[in-house]
Amino acid sequence: MPTVCSVLLIEDIPRIREIFKHALTAFGCKIVGEAESQRAGVSLYQNLRPDLTLLDIRLAMGDGIHALQEILELNPDAYVVMLSTMDEISVRNRCIEIGAKGFIAKGQKMEAVIDALEEHIVSK
Repeated sequence: MPTVCSVLLIEDIPRIREIFKHALTAFGCKIVGEAESQRAGVSLYQNLRPDLTLLDIRLAMGDGIHALQEILELNPDAYVVMLSTMDEISVRNRCIEIGAKGFIAKGQKMEAVIDALEEHIVSK
């Protein structure tokens, strides 16, 4: 695991952001930015260039899939992991085809979410 993994968290639900922040800091990650919308998330990515971006598919303002495309236009090597309450294979496959490095279903047990996060942090 890296000494410090910088993370941008793009999620529109504050409670879910808090859960992920707690888990990420326990792994030694540094949350360098948080956004609730597509526009703010892409802008923060452009300025921060984090090691890892966690990006929700459904945002109150905007769309995570479009945000993924915009981030990858800025940096084709961006390490973006999609978050979603939907665990549909077609959605997962679309995100991976676009260039996401992974997909975490938020509806699963917390242990599984933590394991998935850890896998992506170690991969970084």
